[in-house]
Amino acid sequence: MRNTLPSARLRGLRSSVFLLIFSGCCNYAGAAEMTLRGLSHASWTERDGAPHGIHALAQTTDGYLWIGTSAGLFRFDGTRFSSFSPPPGSPQFKSLDVYVLSADTGNGLWIGFRVGGISCLKQGRLTNYDEHDGLPAETVEQVLAQPDGAVWAVSGGELMKLTGSHWEDTRSRLGLGDARVECIFFDRAGDLWIAADSRVYVRRHGQERLTRTQEEIRSGRQFAQAPDGAVWIADGWTNVRPIDRTQPSAATLRTKGSANILFDSDGYLWVANDYFAVDVANPGALHDAPAIPAGHFDRTAGLTSNECYGILQDREGNIWIGTGLGLDRFQRPIFTPFTDVSLRSFPALSAGSDGAVWMASWGNPLFRIKDGKTTPFGPKRGWGPAYSDRNDVVWAYDYWMSELWKFQGGDFAPVEVPPILKGAVVQSLTGDGAGGLFASFEHKGIWHLRNELGRNELGRNEPGRNDPLRDGQWENRVWLSSWTLPSSCANSHP
Repeated sequence: MRNTLPSARLRGLRSSVFLLIFSGCCNYAGAAEMTLRGLSHASWTERDGAPHGIHALAQTTDGYLWIGTSAGLFRFDGTRFSSFSPPPGSPQFKSLDVYVLSADTGNGLWIGFRVGGISCLKQGRLTNYDEHDGLPAETVEQVLAQPDGAVWAVSGGELMKLTGSHWEDTRSRLGLGDARVECIFFDRAGDLWIAADSRVYVRRHGQERLTRTQEEIRSGRQFAQAPDGAVWIADGWTNVRPIDRTQPSAATLRTKGSANILFDSDGYLWVANDYFAVDVANPGALHDAPAIPAGHFDRTAGLTSNECYGILQDREGNIWIGTGLGLDRFQRPIFTPFTDVSLRSFPALSAGSDGAVWMASWGNPLFRIKDGKTTPFGPKRGWGPAYSDRNDVVWAYDYWMSELWKFQGGDFAPVEVPPILKGAVVQSLTGDGAGGLFASFEHKGIWHLRNELGRNELGRNEPGRNDPLRDGQWENRVWLSSWTLPSSCANSHP
């Protein structure tokens, strides 16, 4: 079962820690634009295969992103968009105009259509529901699949709940009479919130009937819950605000259209504003403010379109916006620039056995980086290749002195090399898994520094000796490559 978009997961590297260094000598060309609150922005349009006219987004438990459009249902795996149609011989969609989506906990996808009717796609099988199953023959405004398996829907002003294979209008049982329902929401406590006939109602968990709040609305579009537990409502063409405010004018975000909203995992409020692009605000940073200042992101800043409807936060924390012309993603940066020291060249990095990172760079001391602290060791040198072994010994080459150095227990010591290697430039270093070191010298080949009987002895590596490619032994091997020769494998325990 996938927890991320499938292709994105396959491209990722798991269980690894990276330190990204941006030095003054490099340009970061082709990077995604950095935008709202430091997030990176990426977009897909028709030229990338993305559909247009996106109204709804949902992520199923297998990690796929599902996209509901006026031209049908699409699936996105992080790289490729594909139009979905049920296989021949099975039930078909009654319409292509997908208006709402909801994913359940069993990898099922619930699909509501603008012309009415609901379909459920699960395990490759499609089940259709229409007026013969109790649904109104009107636009499905909302479908909500709950963790307990219950499925609710709003259609034609009726509040429908699936019971077995039949949809039941629950308004009378809840005490709403014939009030026209606009949207519903279940908060984290299990309370049911309903916007109906310019009012907001709530049914507390464990209760049978609704209670009317003091909140009056113009047009309830969507509910969302903030990290502090407060439930907010998007009141169409008016504002986004918390329900049951202590001050009538406190903490509101004005909107121009019929907005879709969500709170991300960091507590930021995202607003997809119909035809007026995207706003992002941080209500948690305000106290009794009359209005919420928000960052605005529109087509002039790179959004695919100012016509925004679908909005979703996936399980990795990415925010997705579906627009009239494509799909936009806002993502936390994967890498954090390292700015503790000034770098004049690309550094060498090596992971220590205790979780630290050792960094060797031209014109600087040797650095140890751990827990957000950067500690220098030794004088400034022309450091090049470096390697930290499992015994916390750091090996590093000094271009200025043309010497290989060993750093252990706070002390630096030069490594004696055979006369043939005097002045030869070290190109790379790595361990052999047994306390020794492999070193690649320019024009001199690969040399092996063995730690035998307490003595360091540097000798030429013999690739033909106990050849692991011939004897079928693959553990503790060092893989080598060059510009002119094919990759080869050396035995670290001859």
